[in-house]
Amino acid sequence: MKRLFACMLVFGFWTLAPSQTAYKPTAIDQQNSISQAEQSYPVAGSPRLNADWERMRPVLEAYARSHPQQLQKATGPWNFTVGQKFAWWATNQATSTLYEYQVPSTCRAIGINCYIFVEDSLWNNGRVDQNAVSAMQKAFDTSTPADSTKGIYPLDTQTFGSPPDVDGDPRIIILILDIKDGYSGSGSYSAGYFYGLNEYTEAQAQSVGSNRHSNHAEIYYVDGNPANLKTASGVTNACATTAHEFQHMIHYNYDPSEIAFVNEGLSEAAMAVCGYTFENPSYYYSNTNISFLSWGTTTNILQDYSRAGLFTWYLIEQFGTDIAKKIVQNTSTGLAGYNGALSQMGTGKAFEDVLKSFAVAVAIDDKSADSRYGFTLPITSKITPVKTYLDPNVTTQSQSVEPQGTVYLLYKGGKNLSATFASLSTTISVKGIATGTGVNKVTDISLSSQYSEPGFGTSYNQVIFAVTNLGSSTASFSYSSSGQSPTLTIQEIAYEDGVPDGFLSWTTPDTAVVWFDAVPGAILDSIKVAFRRDGSIGFGIWKYTGASRPSPLGSLYRLTTLNITGSPTFSFPYPVPFPNWRKIDVSSWGVDLNNAFAVGFVFGSGDGTAPGLLESTEPYTQPHHSYTYASSASTFNWYVFVSNNAGDSAYKYVVRAYAHFGTVTGVGEPFELQPSTFALDPNYPNPFNPSTTIRYTVTSQGHVRLRVFDVIGREVTSLVDEVESAGSYVVSWHGTDDAGRSLASGVYFYTLESLGHQITRRMVLLK
Repeated sequence: MKRLFACMLVFGFWTLAPSQTAYKPTAIDQQNSISQAEQSYPVAGSPRLNADWERMRPVLEAYARSHPQQLQKATGPWNFTVGQKFAWWATNQATSTLYEYQVPSTCRAIGINCYIFVEDSLWNNGRVDQNAVSAMQKAFDTSTPADSTKGIYPLDTQTFGSPPDVDGDPRIIILILDIKDGYSGSGSYSAGYFYGLNEYTEAQAQSVGSNRHSNHAEIYYVDGNPANLKTASGVTNACATTAHEFQHMIHYNYDPSEIAFVNEGLSEAAMAVCGYTFENPSYYYSNTNISFLSWGTTTNILQDYSRAGLFTWYLIEQFGTDIAKKIVQNTSTGLAGYNGALSQMGTGKAFEDVLKSFAVAVAIDDKSADSRYGFTLPITSKITPVKTYLDPNVTTQSQSVEPQGTVYLLYKGGKNLSATFASLSTTISVKGIATGTGVNKVTDISLSSQYSEPGFGTSYNQVIFAVTNLGSSTASFSYSSSGQSPTLTIQEIAYEDGVPDGFLSWTTPDTAVVWFDAVPGAILDSIKVAFRRDGSIGFGIWKYTGASRPSPLGSLYRLTTLNITGSPTFSFPYPVPFPNWRKIDVSSWGVDLNNAFAVGFVFGSGDGTAPGLLESTEPYTQPHHSYTYASSASTFNWYVFVSNNAGDSAYKYVVRAYAHFGTVTGVGEPFELQPSTFALDPNYPNPFNPSTTIRYTVTSQGHVRLRVFDVIGREVTSLVDEVESAGSYVVSWHGTDDAGRSLASGVYFYTLESLGHQITRRMVLLK
């Protein structure tokens, strides 16, 4: 299940809702069978709580000012005992007008820093048991994936500050309940929230309305239905919820009026501080031209969480965890709060300086060029440029940029690039980022001054222009460029790792589609596909409509039948690199890549005669490029097929496209591209138990070493230590040392070394 914390201001609200996601009917050559999973995925639910809070807060504050005697703390601690019953107030979010209702519950655990209550109905029907309660209590008090000796409470308080204490009891109350959010078996549900109303007295809450109530206690809520706390992943999600919501509680103690972007970003960082995963950066990378500090302005709230979490973590990586505490405890909000914290840290930087460096880090993630221009956090996502040019000769173009947003322009073809940028706005900042085989080069570009990179096309194979609007309102800029046009440039477009994991069984009229981004000025040259064996299959190319439903297929370029011959049949595990790639020459089809396009494979029969279109099982990120027209619950529609119950892994068809500039003569033979990048991918899954997969790529034949180290730098095992040819490889690790002994839960690092290159990434073993 994908996690989303849609909490705003002083509370948390995590919601999941239906998506165009289904599950394959049959898995062939898969290592594990796949079970039916819940069809619930994130949507934005927090605006309802946020609007309620904004309406109530002035009334609450006015009442508190006129009744100062009610600001006193409660007398003494709660002193609950295990087994003691209590009815807590919770907020009903399923109605148009929110109100509080009582939840009969029982104390099931008392920790160093918490009381954990469970709604009696959840306990009685078996949705929550003592194992889940004990695991959450342990995570809150004493042990997290980030530190086996420290829980969420000590890590969050160390990083952000102290929680409030209106009830006179230092323990935090965690209530596991079936949150009333309108969930009825499918659709959205809230997985947790903290609400500032509980920091007021009952009399103050009643001043808002007779149906409003307060526990006058430090309490937050974790869902136990439909969230499944009987599974390890469900408990992990609940623990991540506690880390996220506890930051909101701490933040309320210092600055209850903080804007959503700042508060949510810090709560996402709280998850990472405790060793849990925050929202995937891919959601932000897919749309960077967005009002940076805004919240809830798009239909996909995941973009907000992705952007806020990544930027906050970037601040922590650049300036240390103390920056988080400074932001939380600075009473200024938003941009002023960021600048106040940076000033207190003595960085000599302002928010604008950090934003410009962050824009470069997002583009290249390369700390070797400059420590400001990358992340220690492993990130596999790539930015989606507004425009990609394979020919440097571009006439004057115009583009708008949202407040604090960034537009990326990518140049990949030709030589000797020159470019000029102009704007009537003084808030536009432009950086030229030349990347290649050596050290990447970042150049500040003055408006109306010519940027030149004579090494483009030789030393540097691409230039990315990062155009950032540092102002608080939308701004526009124009640009033009020139250079030597390519005689022939072929560019590969790929969205999967090229390592097949299996194939899916389809029948008539199932259709598999991979859509590709536009490449302005280019022509589609060919499609390369990984097939398992010989067979026949329908093949076509369409314009992409821009959405999976009602259909990703727009106007048709051409439809034909492929007869695949001469392919040996392979079974899992497949050889690496995979030999059964087939090139489909479509250069004569006239597919203009000024528009996004979709490549489709139409199944006319079962797997008995089809060639087996192979798939790669990878983390589910957005935008997702592989869609399938198939039946789910007897209904045909377009779906993304996920590969596990958690919904965080999905199938990507192993299909690649090749675009060209210039004139192509003759029909080429099937070809294999040599890897162009020395790479070590994030392990998957992560965290993991009992095993994880590591993929890596080497560009030239040479001695390769892949080793695993513990947190203090001791080598625990060597996975690879031999000479290997250029290519991509896959290695599994089962959490054991060289002697085969199981290792303890915790953080480990894995390092790839070859021919003077070295990359290190982080992984978490959970047992």
